[in-house]
Amino acid sequence: MKIGATKLSLPTLGLGIFIVISAAFMTQLWTLANNLFGERQIRLACIAGIVIIGLGVLLYMSRQRFKISRLILGIIVLGLGFWYAWRQPYFVKRIHTLEYSILGLLVIRDLIKSPDLSLLRKLLYAVLLVLAVACLDEGFQGLLPYRSGDIPDIITDLIGGFAGILTYIIIKIPGHNVI
Repeated sequence: MKIGATKLSLPTLGLGIFIVISAAFMTQLWTLANNLFGERQIRLACIAGIVIIGLGVLLYMSRQRFKISRLILGIIVLGLGFWYAWRQPYFVKRIHTLEYSILGLLVIRDLIKSPDLSLLRKLLYAVLLVLAVACLDEGFQGLLPYRSGDIPDIITDLIGGFAGILTYIIIKIPGHNVI
């Protein structure tokens, strides 16, 4: 997909497609994993995965040059995103919110490369692309007999995506004073 002079990367497109398609099998996969390993072990494995990803992000960030205020604000926004995700009533929805955060981060990362778009337009397009994936995801779920598509889920997905977008903008965009 091309926006302006920038194409979305394969990881971005792949994650967006995975999010939509996974609606068809995640409930069954979650049930199978719970039956094989137990819910507690699955939750611990997911939390361990999130911690490992978080440590990887921190390692990456430690090798970059940031103003400390930008880094602190980025960590706060990312922390608020995690806090929001963990307030979701279902564990799978928590993971889903974090998926959208990663999607938002990847989308804005790809759009930042476009020299012919202003930062505001890049932000708007990133939010619209996350919203489009969320609408496709919930629409697809609405077609499945064992799932439902809900507007509150779209809003939750959009909040997760926006947390990723905002984190990337705060930390990675030079020359734009956030603080």
